[in-house]
Amino acid sequence: MWKRESRSSNEEGHLLLAGQIISRLARFSEIFSRRNEILETLVNTIEMGDLLVLVALGWLTIPVVRVIYTFYYAQYDQATKVVSLKKPINVQPIKTEDQHDAPSSQNPQQEATDVFFSSTPFYIANLATEVFQRACLVYLIDCLVIVADIVDPRLDIAHHELSLKFAKIIYSVWAATRLMAFKRYLLCLAAKRPETKLGKVGLYDRILDILILFCLILAILDIIHVEVGPGLASLFAFGGVGTLVLTLASKDLAHQLVCGVVVSTSENFYVGDHIRLGNDTRGAIDYIGWLYTDVRGYDEVTTRIPNEQFANRRICNISRHNRCQVKQLLRVKHSDYKKIPAFCTDVLQEIKLQCPEVIADGSRPFRAFLKDIKSDHLSVVVDARFYLPAIGKRYDNNRNKVLLIICQVLEKHEISLAIPSFAAGSLDDGQPTTLLDD
Repeated sequence: MWKRESRSSNEEGHLLLAGQIISRLARFSEIFSRRNEILETLVNTIEMGDLLVLVALGWLTIPVVRVIYTFYYAQYDQATKVVSLKKPINVQPIKTEDQHDAPSSQNPQQEATDVFFSSTPFYIANLATEVFQRACLVYLIDCLVIVADIVDPRLDIAHHELSLKFAKIIYSVWAATRLMAFKRYLLCLAAKRPETKLGKVGLYDRILDILILFCLILAILDIIHVEVGPGLASLFAFGGVGTLVLTLASKDLAHQLVCGVVVSTSENFYVGDHIRLGNDTRGAIDYIGWLYTDVRGYDEVTTRIPNEQFANRRICNISRHNRCQVKQLLRVKHSDYKKIPAFCTDVLQEIKLQCPEVIADGSRPFRAFLKDIKSDHLSVVVDARFYLPAIGKRYDNNRNKVLLIICQVLEKHEISLAIPSFAAGSLDDGQPTTLLDD
């Protein structure tokens, strides 16, 4: 009796899924048996000219615009060179070998291509390409709707306007993503900073992203006609208790979010900066998020640090320092003590002559002196400061130059470095050290 009633109710269409999944899936097997009818319907419905136009505009716009732009750019560049030949030639000084960091000439075709991908025609062509590619996707959904109506007319897909809803959702998502990109471009333009170093502006960027996503969700809900029924209404009525439970459960998460906002707005460091933390963690900033920050060490190992830890640690941004120090500790033999004064004088003079960036005006230490007398050696310190960044190729080259100067002056005065005597117990930390120790 119950089975008969359930079957009758199912036949009347009161049930949505119960007892209908297998039967509806079985209907899709009719695609192969009714393929001739489906193909005939698609051929009568689809205009091949429209489809070819959409495919051509979606995948050939950028290549065609690129060819035209490259052709006219080459002509303009050639005309500019002809005009420049009529002007007097200014003789430029010959660059040394170390000044040739980049090639002097570039392939004109490659140069035109590089310029094209940062030009206005490319962005316009890219927008048109994205619009027409999504139009092809909507066209494909129309074809699927036609096939579904033939396989199972009871689905009544055309009545629900699924094709139109899919099109609205696709273009709404695309418009939201383009709006986010354009908004970020305007913020970078207003702040006169690259995208990786927005600082406080980055916080506004993320807040606007959240607002755009919220508006997108509301638009999608409006497109699919979601209504708030009694169930959702009762759920919202329970929001007071739910908010209290959620607040207690996500207390740590909220604290991390607040710390993420502080890190983003403090501008203590940007992506790409080299930092040193109070626990001697060193590296370059790879990513700054709401909850954590990635620091890539000099051994290429990335450490993920929660943002709340930056509030309790000292941070040194090495990239923002425009001065650096080169300090070297030398272990000299006792027998060479008479040569130390002349060595200190000569090494400072050589550093001043060969390193123009050295700070020798008295505002910073610039010295070489006998620091201490140990049982197995004499400690001599060479300490100099320079108007150079504290990290990077320029710092490494300058440090290398100073060390070579020290070696040359040691050789000039015939000063020998002492070998550590482990039995004498003269090492400060009890560990073996090198002859040249920082």
